[in-house]
Amino acid sequence: MEKFHKLVEEGNLVSVTEFFLKRSPEFDINFHGKDRGRSALHISCQFGHKNVTRFLLKNGAKLDQRDGIGWYPIHCGAVNAHCEVVDLLVDKGHDVNALNSDMNSAIHYLVRTEYSSKLTKTLDNLLQRGANINITNTNGDTPLHHVVEKNRYEIVKYLLKNGSSLTITNKRNFTPLELAQELNRKEIISIIENFTKAPLIPSIAYDIPDMVSSHYAWQAFLRQNIYDDLEGPAPPLPLAGGPEDAPVVPDAFVVREMNALLLRTYSELFASTKALRDDIAEVVNLTQDSEIEIMKLQKKL
Repeated sequence: MEKFHKLVEEGNLVSVTEFFLKRSPEFDINFHGKDRGRSALHISCQFGHKNVTRFLLKNGAKLDQRDGIGWYPIHCGAVNAHCEVVDLLVDKGHDVNALNSDMNSAIHYLVRTEYSSKLTKTLDNLLQRGANINITNTNGDTPLHHVVEKNRYEIVKYLLKNGSSLTITNKRNFTPLELAQELNRKEIISIIENFTKAPLIPSIAYDIPDMVSSHYAWQAFLRQNIYDDLEGPAPPLPLAGGPEDAPVVPDAFVVREMNALLLRTYSELFASTKALRDDIAEVVNLTQDSEIEIMKLQKKL
């Protein structure tokens, strides 16, 4: 079976298939070899062999097995930025929040790599399937902490846009911004500071309380940060009897998400009304054409 692993590493699907078809009765596709206790699936993901990975999954390779150092197949693909392999694993049901022995998720590894459209597409896929963008590892680092360390400023923008927290501190007691300042990541510092200065649209909080951990916390945030700058009293809380100990104020990303959602709602409404106006215009034109035809007939008569 070590020979089978070697063929998988080489990535030749024909050779892998031939070996599998001629396999002995004791052959186990999930056999863990001497190389760090990895299975064939771990190896194919490590080297980014998408077709071999698909073949292994089709023939019984298990997604939920760790190798000898505590890694799942998705980590082997993610650490080497094999996005197509990661997408395939996720599509086949791999746990998007699976953690290895260092408590790193696939996102922790993917964000360390070079920015590309392929990378963001895979990250989108993971997030849409429930990946936790603020998951922490044994050092307390979120994926955003990792990106700051690697100085991947393009991915900083992506993570902030998609909900990365700016308030989580790692075990060195650094938030992402404080870590950027510690490492003198000037461009990242600028990105984060500009992000936190984004304009707020508070009204949407009344309509979408589920987007924050507590409606009361959000209201407290609005009172403290917005209504104090306006004349007159703050508007009343839409819900009565809130808890005395309001939970943590939502992160800046929540505000940005609310802004984005409101803009999307307006855009969709505009598109819908435009389509309706176009339909009405078409009916009017047809009616006018019909009236002209009727007038022509009347003249003939």
